[in-house]
Amino acid sequence: MSRAGIPIPTGSERETQAKPTRAAHNMAMERGLAQYVCALLGVCLVATLTIFFLQGFHAWGFNLDTSLMHRIGWATICMVGTLATLVYKAFFAGRARGSTGRRGSRAR
Repeated sequence: MSRAGIPIPTGSERETQAKPTRAAHNMAMERGLAQYVCALLGVCLVATLTIFFLQGFHAWGFNLDTSLMHRIGWATICMVGTLATLVYKAFFAGRARGSTGRRGSRAR
């Protein structure tokens, strides 16, 4: 069917045309989110290391409670661990599932 000589794609043709665009959009979104998370992690790590540096040398009279320093340290460790877990799952989960690429597939 066409309207004024312009072909109107059928449902399957629309779906085929939309897949590359959707995939490119998803990849761009994932990349943007990854860059944002990594930038945020970098800022948090620099802030934490600055606090530890100031506390260690007591520069300009900087002195925090020991329990607060422990909490900041644990928060940093948890943040890095969470990001490492997410990166590991994103990059290596496909290899662990095998060549089928299906989640939850079991050998029978």
